[in-house]
Amino acid sequence: MMVVVDDGPIDATRPPLNHPGVRIVTPGRKLAAAEARNLGARNAKGDILLFSDDDVVCDPHTVSTHARIHSERPRMLCLGYVNAIELTPFQAEQHRLDAHVFACEARDPHRGGGSGVALSDPRASFAKPDSSLSNEMSLPWTLAWTLNTSVPANTFTPFDESFEVKGSEDLEWAYRLHKSQHEIWLGPAARTCHIPHLRDRLAEIEIDRRNVRRFLAKWPDLSVEAVATFDCLHAEKMHSFMQSATEIAVDQPDGQEIAREVHCAIGGPVNTLLLVGLVPNRRASHAVTVVRIDTPARITCSTDSLGLLGASMPYEDKQFPCAVVGGVSHLMPEGLLCRILQETLRVARHVMIYIPRAGPDGHLKNLMFAVPRPYWCKRYYFSNEFEDFAFGRKRILRTGTLIDVNWAPRMKSIIFGHDAWHAGHPVLSEPGESRYDTC
Repeated sequence: MMVVVDDGPIDATRPPLNHPGVRIVTPGRKLAAAEARNLGARNAKGDILLFSDDDVVCDPHTVSTHARIHSERPRMLCLGYVNAIELTPFQAEQHRLDAHVFACEARDPHRGGGSGVALSDPRASFAKPDSSLSNEMSLPWTLAWTLNTSVPANTFTPFDESFEVKGSEDLEWAYRLHKSQHEIWLGPAARTCHIPHLRDRLAEIEIDRRNVRRFLAKWPDLSVEAVATFDCLHAEKMHSFMQSATEIAVDQPDGQEIAREVHCAIGGPVNTLLLVGLVPNRRASHAVTVVRIDTPARITCSTDSLGLLGASMPYEDKQFPCAVVGGVSHLMPEGLLCRILQETLRVARHVMIYIPRAGPDGHLKNLMFAVPRPYWCKRYYFSNEFEDFAFGRKRILRTGTLIDVNWAPRMKSIIFGHDAWHAGHPVLSEPGESRYDTC
């Protein structure tokens, strides 16, 4: 049985859809994607739930292929291919791609038109056809898009309806299924094709940002932070690097010194302080920690400590009066540290970066650079560089230096390649000194 959730405006001139095996559910109001899918699931009667969207053309064998895959592998989330998902209406018009092309593309990507446009599913490069993403990836749930996804009805868990409109609700749902030991399978034979249509991308980006922050607040996990920072296609390759960075134990600053300098910088009492990469008075790994300042000379650590890098944080804009970025942050590649600084400036009104006096040892340096060339290494109009920040007053501490940071973006064209990845951050070094040799 097919269940169609029709939450569009009521049109008296539109003829009713009467077809055997099709059930129309009309909620009477506009629904977010999670609400619509849950409503459809509640009205479905089959053993397998297959989710799709109204802007998708299905191959005639899509449903039977999903059924076959589930008969062979129980307790499994099956992801079918969605071709042309990144295609815009302009590209479709420019290359004269019509409904016939998209119908052919759903059946066979090589018959679709020979237009030179990339119509294949971008997830095809992540795994072999008809293979278990759970066996080949550490974060298989990052590729779970519900335009063509199926799950057994008896193991289905509802989507979280707190997400706005659409965006991240499918990833959060797949994240929970993955945690509950569902195998995630990529089945290209279950093929569909996305029809390009006009979209308000600026509005969608704002909704996506709020939704991924909601996802991170619900599951403050490093893998979710990787998605929030690098998007779902690049999270897998960056997660291992982020994980190694958070696991490195480094000497932490003196809490009393930090408290005194924060009190002086703010010019008044501060009750809470956000520490990114810092856990005062002990040797610890990188974490995002909210602490309480009891007096201008004392910090009391809170239990609110998250094992995150700080490139994405589940906090509201300007939630904290002050934040200090430290740990191994100053050793990170420029682009990643700039993301951390930019995110910290979003959640805090006053930001300082802590540079320890002791330089990095060889082992730590090798860990930070033992990763492949990052995906952003290319010619780019890219705003995440140190010239986009204003570094102000320096405060010399016994264990290191505190530097004020402000946001002052200046867009320019740069080469952000391997040399920049391995170069130091001279703006954060003492005059005439280098933090480490260029690799």
